[in-house]
Amino acid sequence: VGATKDENVNAQKCFNDFGEAYDIFVPSKLKITNSEIGTIYVNNHATFNAGSGSIINQIISKPLVNGTINIEAGAEVTSMIIDQYSNSYPPKVNIKSGATVKTLQLNSINKSKVSIEDGATIGKIIWCGNEYTSIEEFKNAQ
Repeated sequence: VGATKDENVNAQKCFNDFGEAYDIFVPSKLKITNSEIGTIYVNNHATFNAGSGSIINQIISKPLVNGTINIEAGAEVTSMIIDQYSNSYPPKVNIKSGATVKTLQLNSINKSKVSIEDGATIGKIIWCGNEYTSIEEFKNAQ
């Protein structure tokens, strides 16, 4: 799977009929590179990094407490659905320049913890029920 992980953590993987990892549950810390993955489930307090060459259908975290999701340059994600559980421990979402996310859905998330760099490509952003078709429009939203 071209995945690297913290040596103390065992990410759980589900495989398809061809022996390729399809779903991965991230309980603590995981970075993948040059891999195609169906769904990544990110647990509370976990850190997930989608590195260069990663093609991910979905990243889901419902709800996420104090976790971090990083989408690095060269990674492609079809859909991200991130829910915040606590205002005291909001999750962090970082999308780097050169990364692509087709749909970013942020439900009840503290917008100050979302970083989208210029040069990232985002198809649409759904934040607290409102849809934005540009990064700039999202950044300027109240």
